[in-house]
Amino acid sequence: MLFDESGRLTILRARFDEFTHQFCSCQSGGIAIAWSCEMNVYDDLMRRLTGVKTRATVRSPRRAPAQTGIMTPEKFDALVQAGYGQGHLESYQPWLRITKRDYSPNSNVGHLVAKEFGHTHHPRSRLQRALCHALAWLGAFDVRDQYPLWPFDHEHPIDGLMGVKRRQLVPGFVRIARDMGIDPGNYPASTLDYVHILHTLSTWIDEDWKVRLVAHQIDSTCKEDLDDIGRSFEINLVRHCYCQHADIPFRLVKTRKLPGELATVLDAIRPSIHREELSATCQSDAYKVLVDTCSHCAYRDSASSVLKTLSRRHGMDVAFWTKLLHIALWRQDLDHDLGQKLELYQPLIPGGIKLRAQLRLNLL
Repeated sequence: MLFDESGRLTILRARFDEFTHQFCSCQSGGIAIAWSCEMNVYDDLMRRLTGVKTRATVRSPRRAPAQTGIMTPEKFDALVQAGYGQGHLESYQPWLRITKRDYSPNSNVGHLVAKEFGHTHHPRSRLQRALCHALAWLGAFDVRDQYPLWPFDHEHPIDGLMGVKRRQLVPGFVRIARDMGIDPGNYPASTLDYVHILHTLSTWIDEDWKVRLVAHQIDSTCKEDLDDIGRSFEINLVRHCYCQHADIPFRLVKTRKLPGELATVLDAIRPSIHREELSATCQSDAYKVLVDTCSHCAYRDSASSVLKTLSRRHGMDVAFWTKLLHIALWRQDLDHDLGQKLELYQPLIPGGIKLRAQLRLNLL
């Protein structure tokens, strides 16, 4: 599968048939090959078709280069060679990582596993974590957090996804900043140009298979205790100009655009499973029974009582049905207002579909 420069999907049937034949021929003679060998063939097939490495083919160093201390050319090259800030889906690694040495008394830092994208987010604040949840809930194909805006001219951020290849390079952050009369900055105690980041760079695929990117940056200038509002404002201007050069919409996210209770609820119900497993779960008979039963009863009776009834009738424990309920709420197969506290001892409250539509307008 390849995309042309306009971003529209073109299916190269001949190549697909050729690769499929190679894959199937590995099982000729009616004797199945070993599972590991089969997965290697599958991984190679997917890599050649989409240009994206699958989980089994991702290579990472035994020990990641250190991020702390003075940035040196050797350390910078090691980080780039290790693949940080590059790739899509399973092959992506954030440029800024949360390690044991990271600590902030003013924010929450930690890891956020995103199995549907195949990598782990490294949010450095509650708002960044909430933003990652919100974009996933809205249906992003991929969300790359702590995405680097390289100081030198480089390939377009969409390159490498499903065969996409832009002919022109994107101007480096340093060149754009200096053209605007803004100092791009250096690493502390170093002459190396600082690598500024986007909080998230999300990938979206519409119904016509057109691929687009959207950049999001938490607006830190709205905080009264920020020491250097002018500097943050300047860097956001350069980020915006960078995205214009790359033809990427840039969204500056205000705190009010991310309802606080929504982030808490999404954190609790987000499915921690891969896309294939989620799709299989939603097609199962048990999931269809839950959605049908809750559609008729859970808006009148408490959700917990409905789950107990399902447990008695079908033999699975309440925890099993609760997990399915969380998936239904995440997908909004059951319309429930996630902007309010999730209290299962109360009936479901309609309004989630409307909330998601409004959030889509605010963020996209």
